[in-house]
Amino acid sequence: MWAQHWLNATRGSWRQDPELSCGGQLNDSGSHLLDVVLWSTGLKPLEVYASIDNRGTGVDIDSAVTVRFEGGAICTWSVVGSASIRWHEDVSFHGERGTALYRNGKLWVAKGQDADLVEVPAKELPPTRTPVEDFVDLLLGRRHEAAATAESGYQVARLTEAAWQSSVTGLPVRF
Repeated sequence: MWAQHWLNATRGSWRQDPELSCGGQLNDSGSHLLDVVLWSTGLKPLEVYASIDNRGTGVDIDSAVTVRFEGGAICTWSVVGSASIRWHEDVSFHGERGTALYRNGKLWVAKGQDADLVEVPAKELPPTRTPVEDFVDLLLGRRHEAAATAESGYQVARLTEAAWQSSVTGLPVRF
């Protein structure tokens, strides 16, 4: 789930001009959420269903997107651009062997069935790097592969466009 006051914060800017932005909140900030799930799981979408509200603008503002993946996993994304808060990010993975919850920069895990959530101390998390640092390392030859590949971007765009199509038709879009 991603929530922020994107609607008001970007009003009148290129971000809400479909000719310049090619999409709204789902395409802008929401793309990061889609990428996190696709990248971290490696799952391939089978079908997407979406409901989107443009809130009177020319681009998507609030989106509810549900995807069924190969193997049966289901994911739901809520991308809320009309929120009253500045920003909130919430990524949850739930499975038979545990749960991982990421909330605004903090991580909690529960290992096994009926386990309690335990916050993972920041010092136990791997170091983070900015996209700019990764890009500079790639240009200087200190990395040989981009941290974010063109294929990752393509898969996010493909899923986003299927969500837009589903929202217009009211029907699921199969891949």
